[in-house]
Amino acid sequence: MTDILLIDKSQICRVLADKEGLSISVSDNDIIGLNSAIALKPSVILLDYHLRKQETPEYISLLVKGCLTSKIVLIADQLEEFDLMDCLIAGAHGYASIEMLDRQFNKLIAAIMAGEAWISRRMVGKVLDRLRETLISQNIKAV
Repeated sequence: MTDILLIDKSQICRVLADKEGLSISVSDNDIIGLNSAIALKPSVILLDYHLRKQETPEYISLLVKGCLTSKIVLIADQLEEFDLMDCLIAGAHGYASIEMLDRQFNKLIAAIMAGEAWISRRMVGKVLDRLRETLISQNIKAV
């Protein structure tokens, strides 16, 4: 059984709580959510971007430090590319819109549990571009 922690202020994602074969815990508070993540060490953390908005990358960093094995997926209606990029760099493994999450939830969880990222090909290209820019600015040769 896959254990999931849903940290969701908007309560839009609460419809997921009745999915069969999944153990889903829910928190609508960022501090309680962080403490729950550290205590439970869930396989997947679904994180509502609107809970912390611009502070979400810092919050993701705290989640990553507290539960190294958990996979974090960001949930939002729409997210600007630079906001998503910051969250991915902070440690998120993917992004899903509320609409997509409702339609492809099981596929997303399966992909994340298989070690895949859940982002568009276009975003993969942007992540690679950012990595190249970082390597060039630090004068590091890619292996």
